[in-house]
Amino acid sequence: MSHEIRTPMNVIIGMTRLLQQTDLDRRQGNYAAKVRTSAENLLGIINDILDFSKIESGRLIMEATDFSLDNVLCYVGDLIGMRAGVKGLELLFDHSIDSPDSLLGDPLRLSQVLINLCDNAVKFSDQGEVVVKVEILDVGVDSVMLHFLVRDTGIGLSEEQIGLLFQPFSQADSSVTRKYGGTGLGLAISRNIAEMMGGSIWVDSVPNVGSTFHFSARFGLPYGAANPMLCLEELRGVRVLVVDDNSTAREITVAMTRSFGMEVDKASDGEQAVRAVRQADAAGHPYALVLMDWRMPLMNGVEAGLEIRALPLQAQPRLLMLTAFGADDIWLDAERDGLVFHGAIAKPTTPYSLLKAIAAALDHLQIQSQASRSEAERQSAEPITALTGARVLLVEDNAMNQELACELLSQAGLVVETACNGQEALDLLAHDRRFDGVLMDCQMPVMDGYTATRAIKADSALASMPVIAMTANAMEGDLEKVLAVGMVDHIVKPLDVEAMFRTLARWIQPPAASPPDAARAPEFPLLPGLDQRAGMTSTMGNAQLYRRLLRRFADEQQTFEAQFRAAWQGGDVSTATRLAHTLKGTAGTIGARGVQQAAATLEAVCSEQSELSEQSEQSEQADAESAQVEDALQVLLAQLRPVLAGLEALEPGEGSCEGSGSVDRSRARVEQDPAALALQQKRLEHCCSLLAASDAQAREALEDLAEQLGPSALGDQVRRALHCARRFDFDAALAALNTVPAGSA
Repeated sequence: MSHEIRTPMNVIIGMTRLLQQTDLDRRQGNYAAKVRTSAENLLGIINDILDFSKIESGRLIMEATDFSLDNVLCYVGDLIGMRAGVKGLELLFDHSIDSPDSLLGDPLRLSQVLINLCDNAVKFSDQGEVVVKVEILDVGVDSVMLHFLVRDTGIGLSEEQIGLLFQPFSQADSSVTRKYGGTGLGLAISRNIAEMMGGSIWVDSVPNVGSTFHFSARFGLPYGAANPMLCLEELRGVRVLVVDDNSTAREITVAMTRSFGMEVDKASDGEQAVRAVRQADAAGHPYALVLMDWRMPLMNGVEAGLEIRALPLQAQPRLLMLTAFGADDIWLDAERDGLVFHGAIAKPTTPYSLLKAIAAALDHLQIQSQASRSEAERQSAEPITALTGARVLLVEDNAMNQELACELLSQAGLVVETACNGQEALDLLAHDRRFDGVLMDCQMPVMDGYTATRAIKADSALASMPVIAMTANAMEGDLEKVLAVGMVDHIVKPLDVEAMFRTLARWIQPPAASPPDAARAPEFPLLPGLDQRAGMTSTMGNAQLYRRLLRRFADEQQTFEAQFRAAWQGGDVSTATRLAHTLKGTAGTIGARGVQQAAATLEAVCSEQSELSEQSEQSEQADAESAQVEDALQVLLAQLRPVLAGLEALEPGEGSCEGSGSVDRSRARVEQDPAALALQQKRLEHCCSLLAASDAQAREALEDLAEQLGPSALGDQVRRALHCARRFDFDAALAALNTVPAGSA
């Protein structure tokens, strides 16, 4: 039924979008906009009904996966913040800094409840604010009960109306239904989800004052999860002034900044802020930073910033703008008035998003956890120590993912052999069966991981060897498929390093050995679109590896748009979907969260449109499908292009990769072989001749040579040339190769 209902709805929405792109007069455009809005609202209602039917039949299942509470709140803020801003409301997060960030549970269902409650709060409020607060109710060794509340300044409810809530297809009364719309299903679904998460839901309300919806939920604490308290040693004692006319927003921001160890003062308007900055400077205790709300009465943030810049101060503070509106509007406003400031952050802020913005504004980028490092490192090291000396086969078609996994496993003392698809893995296992386990990617060309695993399990000599899936898909159906073919467990991409080693330690029992030392992590420049903290976590703090992954990402994804369009327009939906899937995984690995999410959306749209195409081949529907894919592609490119542009400026780091295990030892043998060196020199000369002739085949030749050279000084120069060649700048590519000393290959 779900597929039968969604198919015509998607066609209606897609065709209406196409209609809106044609030449319409004002009245026709108004009609089309209303059709599309109504269709999207209807699809939302259908989704609620389908969820409720799952609840009634006992088929709504809670996932149990590691997730970040901060990420969930950011997602809710992205969805609800704009709706609140349109109505002139402020959406605020009062997130207790003591509450754990790393949780085990179902982030999608938690988001669903929060979005439902926040959406209602915005719907029933015409002025004021909506506050989402998170507190700890109780915490145990392996779980925590959290209390979430959503407070609004809306119409409120009487005791009689409260009694009608949380029932399916009912709202407070019929007049509310008529004025505000809705089915009343959202609260009923939220109640069931809260109960399935081991909690409950309730409400406090006063008519014409506002309502506070509460719900509790229990979450697991992942093994080895550290205390989430965030700090930056360089920020301790740094003086900051928080300026906001909204008292609730002001107090929340003050509490967050104080929790970072900063010395905080506050002001309620622009004039007070200018006065405070002048007085602090005169007293010899100037502010290093001013956190300034943009939209304030009398004097807005830009005007106050200009006043501060005009003061004859001994030390000018950095300015960081806070806004519940679009950051682009601030930049335009400031640029028009000639004000230079050091960043903008959209409300609602979370502790981590605020800390990251402050760190960037003050040029401190090494954000770390304040949790006991020795304890966290001890807990993280336990499964790694248990794996030392294990011999594993890594089956992965994506070169970047392969390099990352090889490096991480080798650093932990594992011996790694690689295969690029399922068939290669079977060929290798036919001659060498001395592996303690197999790490198997699921989606690969030639032969996928599912088929390869079935073949392994059908071989009596290999049947006992544990095969562990590596997949970017972690939905219930995907995990069932993994187990059905004989895999014993799964590791979700992008890799959570500690979770990966915990999973491996459950299934692999190697002889003991001493792990090699990990590389130290130098600082990185600030790069757009990258959560470098997450990226460095993926590489266990190995900055050299992270730098190589960034450069490989830039090299491989420069041609993503062209490859994707060629596949989609050529009717090769499978390849188009796989390209989006691969980009999703690699973007997550380097911390490009925006790219990762947009690629996931594009992958889902491609998969969905592939299913719909099987139902109908009408040209109108095909146009609608292509429009949806194009929309998703444009969103992705808007995220991807700034990341690639930023990576172009990244200077190549050291290419050495000592201790990287068998993956580099084979290259070392080649480099010591005179015949192999002579062959590399010939290939280098061949690349130069192709570049001199502006032959497009130079790109493929450079790719092969770069892969053969691996992480080395010469390999870095070849990859620089490849980067130029991919932009068809053959002269620059040739110049990069001409700097290679003769005979150095």
